[in-house]
Amino acid sequence: MGHQSPSSRRRRSQPPSVQKLEARDLPTAPTFYGLLPRPTVHVSQTAAHDLTPRGQAKFAFVGLFKGTFTTGPALFQDQAAQTFIRGAGTASAALHANIQAALYTPREPNAPTTGLLGLFDKTVSNSSSQVFLTLTSDPTSLDRTGRPTRFTWSAENGSGGFGGATGEGTMEIRYSPRRNMLKGATRAGTVSIILKGQIVTDNGVSNLLTISP
Repeated sequence: MGHQSPSSRRRRSQPPSVQKLEARDLPTAPTFYGLLPRPTVHVSQTAAHDLTPRGQAKFAFVGLFKGTFTTGPALFQDQAAQTFIRGAGTASAALHANIQAALYTPREPNAPTTGLLGLFDKTVSNSSSQVFLTLTSDPTSLDRTGRPTRFTWSAENGSGGFGGATGEGTMEIRYSPRRNMLKGATRAGTVSIILKGQIVTDNGVSNLLTISP
């Protein structure tokens, strides 16, 4: 064996090291997109009722969500209670989405519960996509504790992939109560929500990343 110099032995005795990699952000929509003008597009005054079979297939909307609900005292005199819902799930127009909803129970026993639901797309390329659904309950569809389980909804105020959104459909809720709840709450638990209907958009022309035939 040949003679090894002291410097060679020192190099071999040094432990392996790990070099730090440079940080890279996830891809997002073009930064200049927010500077572009947003035109108002009117697809049809009766878009949800006047679709061809191809249009019905394109704009069919289904969403499945699970989350939590909390019911507390009302803030207005014509309301008996208010319920807030937060959840996550998937939809035909959004692979990963979050929802937030507020339901307002009226004091009038025969009046419907009303509310608003916001759906927010969590996909990186569609992070600005959102749509809001106005909710009205069926007063005859109640669970054993009197909570509404079936709603109709109409879509409005969409943006991104939901630009120019109009539509309508139904929402079903299943409640699972729990004993532990926040201070001041009267009821709490988990919910399962099913959304079905049609949401007609402006064919994606207001979102550079969702243009499709």
